[in-house]
Formats: sequence, structure tokens, C-alpha cells
Amino acid sequence: MLALVGLSGVVMVGSLVVHWSTMHDLYAITDSMFGQFSLTALSVLYAPNVMVGTAAVAVGSSAHVGLATFSSFTVFGGDIPALPVLAAVPSPPLGPVWVALLIVAAASAVAVGQQCARRPLPLLPALGKLIVAAAVAALVMALLGLAGGGRLGNFGDVGVDQVTFAPAVFVWFVGIGALTVAMSGGIARRPKRAKPVPEPAPEMVEDEPELEPEMAEDEPEAQHEMVEDEPEGDAVVPVDPGPPVDEEYPEDPEDHFVADDDATPRATRDGKSETAAD
Repeated sequence: MLALVGLSGVVMVGSLVVHWSTMHDLYAITDSMFGQFSLTALSVLYAPNVMVGTAAVAVGSSAHVGLATFSSFTVFGGDIPALPVLAAVPSPPLGPVWVALLIVAAASAVAVGQQCARRPLPLLPALGKLIVAAAVAALVMALLGLAGGGRLGNFGDVGVDQVTFAPAVFVWFVGIGALTVAMSGGIARRPKRAKPVPEPAPEMVEDEPELEPEMAEDEPEAQHEMVEDEPEGDAVVPVDPGPPVDEEYPEDPEDHFVADDDATPRATRDGKSETAAD
């Protein structure tokens, strides 16, 4: 809103410079110093009204002074007060330079977008923020237009077209402002949700064959050595096989049997008794 009103004031001053001869003629209606001072004071007091009217023309609406109507596209002539500040109003026929006033509305909308883009927000909150800003600005401008209008003596009503002024401000601020917000990085991207990383499936590890020790092949020998190294107390004592047996005439087991008859004494040729055992 401040950008719109301020740029409209710049346009008003530029128009006064362009129409300097017209403003000089308006000052010439009085020859007294007091009269010229009074015209200057009235021009200063009515300067805010002219600035609001210029803002209305810049956004595509219109301003009127009595029967005279001014817009960016047409100008309808009529009697206007002999006030030096009103020399800034365009005179018919309207030249193409007044169409350049639309640049003022676009620049003001860019300022709104830049202000809204200072803190990036997600799409919907950023759009809501811009709409609220545009609505507040349009409402304030409408109130300024209502306060600057009214009855001006014999010249009739002065002011802006309230039907189109506030909606035009809102449309400019939302349209160009939204484009500015998008281009200025005012829309923050939502952080991507981290997809849960699936846990890797446990690998089926095959049981590797146990490596035999290097001395595995020598295990029997090692065991044999261990047996040989056993203490002598646990060793097996070999059994004496006895006298060799004559393989040709083996001993008869019956020779070792003793019969009852052999136990009785018997006579020998020597007359001595002896037993079979003897």
C-alpha cells in the first residue's frame, strides 16, 4: 500500500513538471502574494487526494472531479477547480504515456510479493499470507478513497470509483504478488519423508567345513607315540609261554591225569613199593 501511494506521488510530481505551464497559468489568477500563498496551501492539503486518485487510475479504476473523469484508458473533460495541484490531471486526448501508470500497480504488487516471500512457507500458508496482505491493502486503500472523496462546493463530488478501486487493488496484489512469491523463493518445499530402509535379510551362511589341523594326517602316529609313552605301570605284562612244545610229539593231556589205581602202591621187582606218581 505504501509503495502504491508513494509511486503515485512520484507520478503526480512528474505530471506537474510536465504540465508546468498549466500550473503557472493557475497561479496567475491572482496577483497578490497572499492569494498565491493560499493556492499553495490548498494544493498541499489536496495533494493526498490527488495521490489517491492517481493510485486509482494506476490500478485500472477511475477518479472524478465533478463531471470530469480520469482513467488509464479514457478522459472525460469537465470543469475542474483552478487549483495548481490539479494541473497534474491528464487532458484529453489521452496519450499512451498514461497507460504506463499500470507499471505503478505492477511494481507495488511486486513489493507485496517480496514482503510475503521474506519467510518461505509451504504453498497454502504462503498463498494465504499473500491473500491476507492483499485484502488488508485493498481495504485500507478503499478507506483512503472514501475519506478523500466528498462534496466540493459547486464542482460536485470528487473521489474515486469505490466499486472498482478496492477489487482492482486486490487483483493486482494477488496476481503479480503470487508470481513474485513463487519467483523469489517464498514457497518452501516440504521436506521429503524419509522412506524406511528395509533391513537386509540375514544371509544364509553355509557351514564351512572345519579345516583339519596340519598334523591331522599324522594323528595315528601321534596316538601310537602317546601309547608308547605311557608309563610302564599301566603296560600289559607279557605272559611266559613256557617251554617249547615239541610239535612232532605233542604232550598228551592224559599224562597229567591221576587215577585211583595209580595212587595205590605196587610192588616192583626190587621189592620196593612205589606209586604211579613216583
